Amino acid sequence: MKRVSRKNAVRLVLLFAAVGMSNNSLDGYLVRGSSQEELIDWDKVKSAFRDYLTEPVPEKAKAFLDILPFEGTKNQTGDRSTAVLYIYDNYLTFEAGVLAGDKYLTEAAFRLLNFSDAAFSEVLDEILGNLATENPRLFLEVLYEYKESWFVKQVRPPVLGTSFEDLCGDILQWKRRIKALKTVKETKYRQIRDECIRLLEEAIEKYEPK
Repeated sequence: MKRVSRKNAVRLVLLFAAVGMSNNSLDGYLVRGSSQEELIDWDKVKSAFRDYLTEPVPEKAKAFLDILPFEGTKNQTGDRSTAVLYIYDNYLTFEAGVLAGDKYLTEAAFRLLNFSDAAFSEVLDEILGNLATENPRLFLEVLYEYKESWFVKQVRPPVLGTSFEDLCGDILQWKRRIKALKTVKETKYRQIRDECIRLLEEAIEKYEPK
């Protein structure tokens, strides 16, 4: 996995500030959640994702999603590191599917957040953040379904990630994202939409040059 740069370290501060976590306190984070009965088999996770890469169709995306528990679980088997690295190394294909509007892959990204270390969380946050800009309706729809998941409740909604390598780019993207989110008017999503906008506005206020 790539090393965390100085700029990306700022993102990680944003990512974990809500629960007072540091990069050195991730062991518990990797398995936090309420689902202690479900099993995650990381060898099957890798196999299902490989099948999706071979044939990126909704049926394969759903099979990948179905392997992943809704929440983190301590009941794990298989080679987690190899599976996560495999997904990480192919994240551009993962992101392409999410941005194309695949709801199954979008849900998979939310579920993987409950099992991810700092670097992989950054990638998932970037993917879902970009979705919030490009398809805010789908982002809010899935966020609403996962609003009780551990990561969303205990860390924050994954709305701050961007593909830029500098804070100026981040700030411009955050402003664009706010405009995109404001186009979603449905009452059902108003509360989570406004929470996302608040997080974005706070980030802009904190990092925009005065």
